[in-house]
Amino acid sequence: MNENNNPVATPKVIAKITWLNNDPTASKKASANITIADSFMVRGLSIVEGPKGLFISMPQRQSDKDGEKRFLEIAHPVTAEMRKAIQDVVFKAYTQTIALSQQIDGAYARQETPSQVNYSL
Repeated sequence: MNENNNPVATPKVIAKITWLNNDPTASKKASANITIADSFMVRGLSIVEGPKGLFISMPQRQSDKDGEKRFLEIAHPVTAEMRKAIQDVVFKAYTQTIALSQQIDGAYARQETPSQVNYSL
């Protein structure tokens, strides 16, 4: 809701996976960038495997306050709706990237040429 108590539409979010970890034992699985409303980009989101499953970690910087190291998010969603929109699109891009990676790995293992592999998402 905005200040006039009118519902606010969640802007369009686009995600791009920029790095995929090939180590299945690593907790950090991938990195992503998002673009919001075709006008604002956030780089450096992480897809992390935690005790409760995968989650999105927003970009952070380290801060030393009173000798204690803390991590502060540089950017993050303010509403639950925006958080869900970001999570949905990042997880979808991650799933598609994993599928494409497996398709390419399979083609490589079968010694197919790139023209024989369907690269569409």
